[in-house]
Amino acid sequence: MKALIIADNNQLKFIDKETPQPKGNEVLVKINAVALNHRDQFIREGKYPGIRPGTILGSDACGTVIETGAQVDVVWIDKEVLINPNVGWGDNPKVQSSNYHILGTPSDGLFCEYVAIDAKKIAEKPAHLRSRGRGSTSIRWNDRIQSTISSWEM
Repeated sequence: MKALIIADNNQLKFIDKETPQPKGNEVLVKINAVALNHRDQFIREGKYPGIRPGTILGSDACGTVIETGAQVDVVWIDKEVLINPNVGWGDNPKVQSSNYHILGTPSDGLFCEYVAIDAKKIAEKPAHLRSRGRGSTSIRWNDRIQSTISSWEM
């Protein structure tokens, strides 16, 4: 598959990489749309913590489930999904843990043709969303939900 990585000297580079295989609790998503956001630009400029050359960029994407791991219901196959790029938030809903990060750095992100991701990190795409706008929905949606929950609790 093709993937866009951050290479040495913060240069962008397309590479060929093996298509991932979903593990037991994962789904394989064929990426249909991605969105470039300010975070991706900050990584390219070297202005973001934890940058690792060779990492696939991108935190905003959506796609279609094409395969499921053994522990995931096959009902997900052929469903269009949004991907939640947040990893390791932790147990406290008000504040992220020290292990928290967003896909795209330091772990591989979503600017690739396929991604194997935990089935808990996908949500079925609402039918009214079009392909062109839904790539950027995931991180914006999560930011709004998290800030709304936090403000309710203040």
